[in-house]
Amino acid sequence: MLSYTPLYTWVYANMNNVRTKPSGHSLVEFALISPLLLLFLLGIIQWGWIFAGFVTVRNASAVAARYAVVGTPSSDSIKAKATAAVGPLLNTNSTYVTATVDMNATVGTATGGKRVAITYNLPVLIPFVDPWATNGTQVLHGTTTMW
Repeated sequence: MLSYTPLYTWVYANMNNVRTKPSGHSLVEFALISPLLLLFLLGIIQWGWIFAGFVTVRNASAVAARYAVVGTPSSDSIKAKATAAVGPLLNTNSTYVTATVDMNATVGTATGGKRVAITYNLPVLIPFVDPWATNGTQVLHGTTTMW
């Protein structure tokens, strides 16, 4: 008579052989997920760079506005101060940074303030991560008005 061995008995008996055989499952999973992890990491780096640039531009406009309020400097010296204040982190070349000065700014009903606006064209390091970048640059703005 033929003996009948149920399938589950054969599976349990051979389970150790299946587990110990080397396979490429881990390598395939890593190959599938590593581009997403790399994109995520590069996105974090890019947005950190953009945020640091924004904080620098904003701080430079505050430094230049404070310089404009304390004394009676010329518009050109205020622009030079704004451009120099961008310098520690960003490039101070005139192709990247533009400073504008309004010596008689109006906010609401108050007039006579000094307004400094800085526009910086930050070159994007990883272009496919920043969807708002145009022509490889992210435009950062910083404006400060003081009396």
